[in-house]
Amino acid sequence: DWRFRWGGRAETTILLNALCLRCFYHLIAVHYGACQRGLRDGGLSNLLLVLSTEQLVLDIESMSSISKPEVHSFIRYLSYGSETKTPDPALQPLLSLGRDQLGVPCLHVLSSNRERNLLSLQARVEKRSFDESSRLFEHQMVARLAQHIPEKWVTRCNAMPLGRTGEELDMVIADTESRTLLICELRWMLQPGDPREVGERRMACHEKVSQLERKVQWAQANLQGVLSRTLDQTVDDATQWRVEGVVVIANYGGARSRRREIPIMTTSIFELGMARTVDLAAFAAWSQKLDWLPQEGVHFEIRSNEYDLEGSKLTVPGMVRLQSPGAYLKHVERSLASPGEFI
Repeated sequence: DWRFRWGGRAETTILLNALCLRCFYHLIAVHYGACQRGLRDGGLSNLLLVLSTEQLVLDIESMSSISKPEVHSFIRYLSYGSETKTPDPALQPLLSLGRDQLGVPCLHVLSSNRERNLLSLQARVEKRSFDESSRLFEHQMVARLAQHIPEKWVTRCNAMPLGRTGEELDMVIADTESRTLLICELRWMLQPGDPREVGERRMACHEKVSQLERKVQWAQANLQGVLSRTLDQTVDDATQWRVEGVVVIANYGGARSRRREIPIMTTSIFELGMARTVDLAAFAAWSQKLDWLPQEGVHFEIRSNEYDLEGSKLTVPGMVRLQSPGAYLKHVERSLASPGEFI
């Protein structure tokens, strides 16, 4: 479980729900009153809740049974511009209106992905704390992936520090039949919420490829010892083994790897490949062939959108999805259908 400054996940969820309940009550009250008086659009233009900070704290305290100092901290944390030089109204929706007055955009609060946004805010203003707590998500990711690896293969997680660097091999899978050692570099990510975060996630993917390339080279140079520790037995001829690598990403579609021999794939694609390939050599060959990637003109299309800005046109490149996620997964399954290599 991740933790915030107000306690555990349960306490944080209670605070978020209490804020949403206050917003929901205001929405219903305004809409009902607008309908009673025949106002156009149900009073949507009046849905901004304006009240004092102290009143909002008292409301949330009464609905959550969480102490007033913790609620005050929660309100400050969600106030626009607090503790950050790059504020985002999606992450900090509470607006200071002066004289200790707050504006709460109720529809915005109710329609947002609240827990995701709070995690994203923590990643911005408390990066060290977020990085420490995100390891818990990574442990859950490792446990989930391990469940999809066939029992006939040997799996080791968070093993074998690399010399003096302190780095570890996130996941090592050994297949004695095909004499293949697969090193997996894992990364749990928070879903990006804007173009800047998309760029950050892409950069993180490329950094993972560089890290894995270094780890694969280290494993090749120390193959005898790596195999012995992975298999818990001495390997007579390590030269017969091959070392492969793959970067596995959770919660983000990933980016195309700059190195074909070290592909980047999502957890769902990795799990499907693990379930359908007969040996690790076949999995490595399939992952590096890249037939499983979405195809332009089939699964998506690049289009440009034009916006009129006071007589000037702004052209913004974009992408349109042409098929559903389910149709794309069928495409991945077809890429796994080569006879003799896959189940």
